[in-house]
Amino acid sequence: MRRRTALKALASASVGLSVAGCLGAEEEPGTATSRTSVTATRTTETSPATEMGEINMTETAEATTDDAPEQTQTTTRECPPKDQPAPTCGDEWERVNAATSGEVSQGTAGGFEVTADPTTLSPGDCVTFRLTNTGDESRVTGTKQKYGIHRKTADGWRSVLFTNRRGYNSLGIRHEPSEGFVWKRRFSQAGLSRDSEYRGIRACEPLEPGTYRFVYWGGAGHFDAIATEFEVTK
Repeated sequence: MRRRTALKALASASVGLSVAGCLGAEEEPGTATSRTSVTATRTTETSPATEMGEINMTETAEATTDDAPEQTQTTTRECPPKDQPAPTCGDEWERVNAATSGEVSQGTAGGFEVTADPTTLSPGDCVTFRLTNTGDESRVTGTKQKYGIHRKTADGWRSVLFTNRRGYNSLGIRHEPSEGFVWKRRFSQAGLSRDSEYRGIRACEPLEPGTYRFVYWGGAGHFDAIATEFEVTK
């Protein structure tokens, strides 16, 4: 009880102050979270191409922080099922354009590494993306939701993901050495799509063969954006 009282006081004392580790209260299907400690922190991000902006998640933090650690690593259990129907997208769905231009580091930056496994796949295959703290001390990033998948075109990189909400929360997630985020996706329109109470992500267009990249842009001052490329064959 005293803990909740303290958290409410913290939320009311400073608008926009967030308790780290809530992951935007967005739990993904087929994932589990290992929890190690509870700490309050704040990060201010100036991501390179965050046309999306950020939203105040104070009320969410107040409602969920009894069980929300500041330090988490998400691990996946299984890939999304195959042969699911492609999502439908209305006029409210807009392309996620964050980090499609500007400075994007390849592979490693700021003590973090981004990888894709496998690096060559066919439509419908399962692929695992990882962001790992490769340093010897803990580091903070933004939330797991600050990622994109882009296809290389003649005019540059183009996002294949769309969202129905313009905004991301400003929580900070602390990663110990060799820890980080894991995203396991099936490379299909349905397999790349996620809907939650707070934000939806959908692949609204067919996924053509070509060169793609997975990019994470929640560097919290360690990097602007970091990406890894992979090939999709017929």
